Amino acid sequence: MSPKERRKEIVELVDSGEPSTPAELATRFGVSEDSIRRDLRVLADRGLVRRVHGGALPRSPAAIPYGERVEQQPLVKQRIAARTADRLAALRAVCLDGGTTVLEVARRLPSEFRGTVVTVSLPVATELAARSGVEVVQLGGRVSGFSHTVIGSDVVDALRRYRFDVCVLGVCSLDPRAGLTVPDRDEAFVKAAMVERSASVVAVASRTKLGTAEPFLVAPASAVGTLVTDADPHEPLVEALMGMGVEVVCVPGE
Repeated sequence: MSPKERRKEIVELVDSGEPSTPAELATRFGVSEDSIRRDLRVLADRGLVRRVHGGALPRSPAAIPYGERVEQQPLVKQRIAARTADRLAALRAVCLDGGTTVLEVARRLPSEFRGTVVTVSLPVATELAARSGVEVVQLGGRVSGFSHTVIGSDVVDALRRYRFDVCVLGVCSLDPRAGLTVPDRDEAFVKAAMVERSASVVAVASRTKLGTAEPFLVAPASAVGTLVTDADPHEPLVEALMGMGVEVVCVPGE
């Protein structure tokens, strides 16, 4: 098998969730671990996988522009959002991140909610602007055309002036080893500030976001208090997260 063919198969294995440590891949393909490490470096340089300690992970399906994500998995997002929004009714200070699933959470914010929503998301602020009883704070900063959120040092500084009951994070990538990661450095700083200033962290993520990784770290996986997802509760990734102390709320499919 040529290196090109081997690398193609490695990408397929990583994307399918197969074990991907250098030792396991070396045994599978009958080559040295050094050869596998070279393969992983090449694949990571091409953006086909993300290297992590001990192997590789697939890239997140969320690492595409916002406009392309809006129509993806609408029913999954709605089920996750409905379960998440129910938790917000009695709170007073909520931070809503960007992302298409968080937008669905905003749409389902309980009618009895009477508090302040601080957001970096332009679509979320627009969605809640006409809601009575809800004070909406749209933070200011440089607008990302990729995520439709505001980013930059001004946003980070503003977030650090708040103390939130909860932040609801849109997840790009979450993995027990790699943590919460995103493809954009500035977005990582903004999300990290949300986590830092929140009494609890709720992450919303479809199964496709789990076990993936991007270059920039937001926080270790253990920083997530609650994960709301459509993943099966018996999946090894889910069990690993629960073993780290993360409450996992699994929303079954229809």
